[in-house]
Amino acid sequence: MFQELFILFSIIVIICILLKIFMALLPFFFLEQNLLNKYGHGYAVITGGTDGIGLKITRKLISQRFKVCVVGLKTDKICQNELPSDSILIEGDLSERHIVEEVCKWITDKNPSLLINCAGICIPQIFSTIEKPSKYIDAHISSLVELTSSFIKARNRHGGIVFFSSQVALFSSPYAALYAATKSFTAQFADSLSAENPGLDILCLFPGAVNDTSFFKSFPNHWYFNLIRLIGQKPTTIASLVFKALGRVRLLDTGLLTYVTRIATVFVDQNVINLAGQIVASSLRSQMEQKTPRELLL
Repeated sequence: MFQELFILFSIIVIICILLKIFMALLPFFFLEQNLLNKYGHGYAVITGGTDGIGLKITRKLISQRFKVCVVGLKTDKICQNELPSDSILIEGDLSERHIVEEVCKWITDKNPSLLINCAGICIPQIFSTIEKPSKYIDAHISSLVELTSSFIKARNRHGGIVFFSSQVALFSSPYAALYAATKSFTAQFADSLSAENPGLDILCLFPGAVNDTSFFKSFPNHWYFNLIRLIGQKPTTIASLVFKALGRVRLLDTGLLTYVTRIATVFVDQNVINLAGQIVASSLRSQMEQKTPRELLL
């Protein structure tokens, strides 16, 4: 009897794992959609749109003839002259209230059909050394909530909202405690909104490490980060998935690091995962204590 139950349980576990892998890989086989044809009314808002994944999405939307409101830190990678007519580039920090208000006004005036919430940066440091922890909350949560609220009030059907959570939301993340917590909020917020608003296409992605972005610029030279670099994804891959998955799936794990973490959290007790986090934290502590505290910029 015990042997039969064990076999049955094993079969169920294997099926669940295979189903999870299937759902994670399925969007890669979708064709990219023309989102202007899908949603019409060619206006879109992209936060974090001046670098990394957000910049790739911005350029793809422009190629599909969207008029855009691009929000992000000032860079030399994109300028106002590159944008279509009736578009705007807002260079600033989303933790600043006047920036959020300017974007909300644009949403109210233009009634965009897409909102891409892509802003964010993780600067690893000991939590107690963060000079203004409230800036994390303002930039990653408060602004996201305000912009999403304005978008849904302006357009409660036939539109799309994209959120970016992260693999770090799934397990203990020493030296990124506040950032990981904001990504956990983003995941729950997006998941709940997608059930509450059936007239909108809402997508939340959970990328693992993303190479060729600012993600690794502030990270110390350590075996753990060197390892995840090897399995990191490219921004173009993540951007392409947005155009493949929006309106087809609602929650999307992407990248080997996220797949492994998601499966591990199902089968490994959280206390064991926390212990693994402590081991990594211990090996990093001396480097982190030598870092000069930095104020968050987004």
